[in-house]
Amino acid sequence: MGHYEKRLEADLKKVSDSVFQIGELVLNSYECAIQALLDGNHDLSYETIIGDRLVNREVKELDKICLQFIATHLPSGKHLRFVSSAMRAGIELERIGDYASTICRETVQLSRAPHKGAISDEIKRMGVLSKKALKNALIAFKEKDGKKAEKTIDTSKNASTNFDTFFEDLIDNENWEKKDQFTFLIIFYMLLRVSDQARNICTETVFFLTGEGKPEKIYKILFTDQSNSSLSQLTMAIAQKKYNGCGHFESAGKNPGKHVDPNLISFLNDRGIKNDKLIPKGFDGMERELADFYIIVGLEGPVKDTVGSVPFHTIPLQWNVGEAPMADLSSEDACQKYENLYRSISLELQDLMNRLCGPSENCCGES
Repeated sequence: MGHYEKRLEADLKKVSDSVFQIGELVLNSYECAIQALLDGNHDLSYETIIGDRLVNREVKELDKICLQFIATHLPSGKHLRFVSSAMRAGIELERIGDYASTICRETVQLSRAPHKGAISDEIKRMGVLSKKALKNALIAFKEKDGKKAEKTIDTSKNASTNFDTFFEDLIDNENWEKKDQFTFLIIFYMLLRVSDQARNICTETVFFLTGEGKPEKIYKILFTDQSNSSLSQLTMAIAQKKYNGCGHFESAGKNPGKHVDPNLISFLNDRGIKNDKLIPKGFDGMERELADFYIIVGLEGPVKDTVGSVPFHTIPLQWNVGEAPMADLSSEDACQKYENLYRSISLELQDLMNRLCGPSENCCGES
C-alpha cells in the first residue's frame, strides 16, 4: 500500500472512530437518563444534562474532521458517501443526546419515581429495545456491516408497537397526577425517537455501502364508512389504481353489508378497474392493526363514528364527497351517481397524495 493509500485509510478510520466515540458518549448519557428516571435520581439527571455539552463539542469536531477529509482527498463515490453519512450520523447522535437531556429535565419534574408498576415496566422495555437498536446501529456503522444495519432497521420498528396501549393505560391511571401523566408522555416519546434515530444511522450505513438512499415511504391509508359496500370500496379501488406506488390502501365499514353494490361493480368494470376481490368487511380484529394506518379517512361522517378511538399516531380525515347511490336507483342513474363520486374522490385523493408524496407522477400506478 502506497503512502497516499495509507493516509486515506488512516483518515477514513479517524472519521469512523469519531462517530463511534460520539455514539458511546450518547449511549452512556441515554443509559444514565433511564437509570435516573427509574430511580428518581436528580443528581444523575443534572450530571447527564451537563454532560450533553461534551457530545455537542464532539459533534462539532466530527464536522471539522469530515470537512478536512473532503478538502484533503476530494473524495467521490463510496468515500464521499461515507463522509456524508458520518456527518448525518453525527446529527442523529446529537439529537439522541438531546433526548437524554429532555428525559432528565422531565424526570426532575415528576412528583415521585416510577419504581414499579406498568409505567416502570414499559420504560424498561422501551429502554432495552432502543439501547439495543442504538448499539447495533453503531456497530454496523463502524464495521461497515450492511446486513446488520438492515436487520436493525427491521427489528427496531417493534419499539413503538405498544404506544397506544401505554397511552390509554397512562390516561386511566389514577395513581399519577395529570402533570405527571403529561411528563411521562413526553418521556415515552423521547424513548421512541431514540429508536427512530438508530434506524436513521442504519440507513446512512446502507447508503454509503450501496449508494441506496432511504426508500420512499409507503403510506397505509384506510377508507371507512358504515357498510363498506359502496363509497369506501370505490375510494379504495381508485386509490389502488392511481397511487399504488406510494400507498397501501384498505377499506372497512362499521356495519359491513352482505355484498358490494352490484351497480358499483358494473361501474368499475366499465372503468377497467379491478374489483374481483371486493368484499365488505368490518373492524373486528382490527383494533391493533388500526395503529398501523398513517391516515384513516371517514367518507360518511367523522372517523370516530366508524372506528371509535383513533390511534395516537394516526391522522383522521373527513371527506364530503357525496352520498352513495340509493339501492332503488336504476342502473343508469346509479352509474351517473358513481361517475360524479369518482370525480370528487379523485380530486381528494390527488390533493392528499400530492401532499404526502409530491407530484402524482412520482408514485402513480395505472393512469
